[in-house]
Amino acid sequence: MGWIRFSKIRFAVFALCFLTSAAVLGLAAYQASVFMVNKYDKPWIITALVISIISILTCAGLAFRYSFKTHIGFIGLLAILWLALASYTTDRIGYVQCESLVGARPTVNGRGNGSNVAWCRELKAAMGLSWFNFGLCLIAIVAWLRLQEFEEHQGFREGDSESDREEFRAAETAEAAFTEFPGGRRRRLYANGVPVVTGQPTLMTGTTTYPAATVPNGTGQQVVYQQPGHSIVIQNGQIRQVPAGASFV
Repeated sequence: MGWIRFSKIRFAVFALCFLTSAAVLGLAAYQASVFMVNKYDKPWIITALVISIISILTCAGLAFRYSFKTHIGFIGLLAILWLALASYTTDRIGYVQCESLVGARPTVNGRGNGSNVAWCRELKAAMGLSWFNFGLCLIAIVAWLRLQEFEEHQGFREGDSESDREEFRAAETAEAAFTEFPGGRRRRLYANGVPVVTGQPTLMTGTTTYPAATVPNGTGQQVVYQQPGHSIVIQNGQIRQVPAGASFV
């Protein structure tokens, strides 16, 4: 999966969480504005309002910038909050069959009564959305942990932008001798699965050896002409000269 594609999926996840959180916020606000709130309803309404507002602000803040540690921390917090709200709502209304409720509930204006069935169904909807958000956050945490493990194996580091990662993959696919990114920053590369310190010139270790890079000089001997400020690299029988200090594989 390309990094740009992952970025779009990540944005879609946050957008979905934002919408479902807004739906829970609307249901809680509607309950508070229409039905007469009693001592049993008030704690749930306050809890639902606070958690949904926190979720909306968090999703809006994280959707436009990727940082692994920040994402894992905030998404983990959201997962805990939505689990708490889902469990609370399930304990309150989960076992109730809405169609079996009779009677009505007094409304805020005191001029009539609201349907108990409608009140129950709204709580059921909030319960379902809460469980959905908890599952979404849990899946996102697992996916980002796996992605981070893959990115570390590929040599990326925390703070790399999306364009940097995509450019690095393109250079790696083209088997470039070295990769330099905007600003002169170097990326950690891997030689035979072993991480190489960023910025240090490194040759891959291996069992295959190649003859010295030589050219005829007319005396039967072979000599190597090295350009100033460059290092000679022999790879797959070919001679290359790269700037000194570059990391290459």
